Amino acid sequence: MAWGKETPVYAEEVNVIGRFKVSKNNEKDAYIRLRFLDFVSKNVVADVILNLITAKHLSKILFKTIEKTEKVLKSGKILKKVIRMQTTEMTETEQKYIG
Repeated sequence: MAWGKETPVYAEEVNVIGRFKVSKNNEKDAYIRLRFLDFVSKNVVADVILNLITAKHLSKILFKTIEKTEKVLKSGKILKKVIRMQTTEMTETEQKYIG
């Protein structure tokens, strides 16, 4: 998917819910559900379910992006270019597990 082709949706609140599933064969699995809410209208603007491995990688990407963004804000030099963190900036082992 090309960057910038989607219409952005803004959310001020997020609910994070852990879900667990056990199959008939007693195999256990876990999912993380992210529900983004518009604070004013109280409507759900996005509902995303991630497998556990993808959620862990999302956490790493968010942390790295926040660090870079805070450095830019502290430096006083606002970049014209958007800070983007993609799975291509992760190791090959990490990339294999992105869902």
